Amino acid sequence: MTLDMLSRDTIRSCSSSSKVAGIVVMPPAEGASVVNGEISCPDCDDKHVTADWNPQGTGLFYDSFDLPIFAFANVSTDMASAMKQVQSALTTNRERGYAGSQVIAAELDAFMSGAHRASNCLRRGMCKPVGGQSVYAAYANEFTKPVVFLTATLDGKSFFHDLAPAATKSLTGTAALLTAAVALGQLNPNSFKRHLAFGLFTGEQWGHIGSRAFVRDLDNFKCQTQFSGPVPACPYYNASCALPCRQSTAFTAMSLDRVSHVLDANVVTRGDLHVHIPVGSAGSQQLADLMVGANATGSVKMNDRGLPPSPVLAFLERKPDVAVAAVSTLDKAWPAAADAEIDNAAAARDDAVLRNVCAAAQTIARTAWLVATDAANSTAGANPAVDAVNCTLARTLVQCLVEGTSCPLGITYRQKTLPTAYTGVASWGIGAGWAAQVAATVLANATAASNSTLATCTNNKQCTAVGEACIGGRCIASWTNTHLGFPAGIEVDQTTGKFFVKDAKLPHWVESDWETTGFRMFVQSSTAVQVVELVVGIVVVAIVGAGAWVAQKKVKVE
Repeated sequence: MTLDMLSRDTIRSCSSSSKVAGIVVMPPAEGASVVNGEISCPDCDDKHVTADWNPQGTGLFYDSFDLPIFAFANVSTDMASAMKQVQSALTTNRERGYAGSQVIAAELDAFMSGAHRASNCLRRGMCKPVGGQSVYAAYANEFTKPVVFLTATLDGKSFFHDLAPAATKSLTGTAALLTAAVALGQLNPNSFKRHLAFGLFTGEQWGHIGSRAFVRDLDNFKCQTQFSGPVPACPYYNASCALPCRQSTAFTAMSLDRVSHVLDANVVTRGDLHVHIPVGSAGSQQLADLMVGANATGSVKMNDRGLPPSPVLAFLERKPDVAVAAVSTLDKAWPAAADAEIDNAAAARDDAVLRNVCAAAQTIARTAWLVATDAANSTAGANPAVDAVNCTLARTLVQCLVEGTSCPLGITYRQKTLPTAYTGVASWGIGAGWAAQVAATVLANATAASNSTLATCTNNKQCTAVGEACIGGRCIASWTNTHLGFPAGIEVDQTTGKFFVKDAKLPHWVESDWETTGFRMFVQSSTAVQVVELVVGIVVVAIVGAGAWVAQKKVKVE
């Protein structure tokens, strides 16, 4: 069936029919709507989320099914070729009326190790916590002034996890934030009255894993054991702290107490830009007034539905008085394609969407500059951050993040399939996902320290100064780092290094380990032919057996 046919009722009908052994899902027709598998009101357990932003949500993500469901998608040349073969086989079977001497059959193979509860599969080493590497950066590496923190989301969801493009749900907002960071970096930001810092988080689709893990560390991290070498609970060759294990503790230079404002780049698609704040927050209202006032760039409207799901919720959770705002194109609800496989490159190539990405970058850069410089009375024409925003860069970053092409700074996508914004799993040794890699590279270049040697390079080994990396052909020192996040209900056993469920009342999402997914087609003979083959096989075996018996008797006689 095609993706637009997939629904809870369809799957249950197939399952209860006793005639369906598995489902193979093909791409939908162009323009077709598909099921939204998220719940209708994500994050409604948070008091700051007062509206259901996903009324079309079905909750299908959280159902269990007793038959295998596989998907084909046009994400590589190999996959495109396989889809043509499947379609050809389907046509052949239809023409033969699914009967005759030969029918083309398929075998699905996807062994997943995990079973039962999260605590059991973690203990048996059959699954891993959902999560991954987030990215944080700042123009400074010491924080003596208040901090304006700018955030975005790196990951997305879909029914078929590996096919979660999240082009307009997450990555257009990521592109807007990175474009704003590049623009602000040209304005001598360390001279501002407030520091500017950035956080782009992974795991936001699963209870804001990335932002909550980072803000928790920002609030009260304490290193109990300094790193002296690899141990099971911290198996790195180079790390800053062994207990709890952190590859970098650079974030300890900044405390949550210093964060005065948080500004989020949220969903960016078609439509007007909107500003969202928590209901009843005076500090947030002042921030929103800067964004939608007469001096605001373009058409920016105030939204009265409160905050949508975003990383700012993690900051409010631990610092309720912080001023926050989210910028998006959301009016009353997420777009229909949100959390679906069709929120892909085609959606992000829309010129209206790309114009909004640039407009969002201008709004973020303008507001951050006004707050960080205390220049709230500046006119739009006198705001240098707006002029510094490069709309061509914004378009390039969208294409890079969503399609893996036309990337700046020598960033190269090397996989055979299109990039995915799927969250992934948290584990020692698993690197950052594609969006996090792009974000880290762009931020490192935008926040390059003044003491960078800027020596010409082609790889990191050629950068000999401490803390430098080769970015865009130059040796650059930056405060940019990654931060591993996993659900709050999961902890690490300090003896074995294994994850375990510490508090089942808190989120403890895990994902099963699995072997390579397999799919093969073969010609299956009709029942009559199979019976004939069986009889012939029995006769042949009998003849061979009788011949062997006779030969054995003859040998004994001789």
